[in-house]
Amino acid sequence: MTWPADIGPRLDIGLGHSIVYFRWAPEDLPENRARYGYPLPDVPRAGCCVYHTNKNDGVSPCVGATPFDLPELRLAELSPGHSWQVLNWEPLTLSPSVLCGHCGDHGFIQNGKWVPA
Repeated sequence: MTWPADIGPRLDIGLGHSIVYFRWAPEDLPENRARYGYPLPDVPRAGCCVYHTNKNDGVSPCVGATPFDLPELRLAELSPGHSWQVLNWEPLTLSPSVLCGHCGDHGFIQNGKWVPA
């Protein structure tokens, strides 16, 4: 199976699923300073990509993104209504469940593990 190039270390969460955290690093633009009054912050773990095997064919790779519901991202009005609450960072626990918009794979990330829905 061939996966896209990783952007960070891949963490195995079990049952054929793994995650890679992604960062949000906005440029310090004059427009942002005018709108918010200060530069927007760099967020090292703004969300994660969930890698898994496509549920429909059981062979091809699939990936979905889960942006986190964080104050820094709410401030910038990113993905309103489409974010996950981080209930625990270590081990990672998210709410609500994660549903892949590509293949329909559905489950929870609880205590750093994938739990099928």
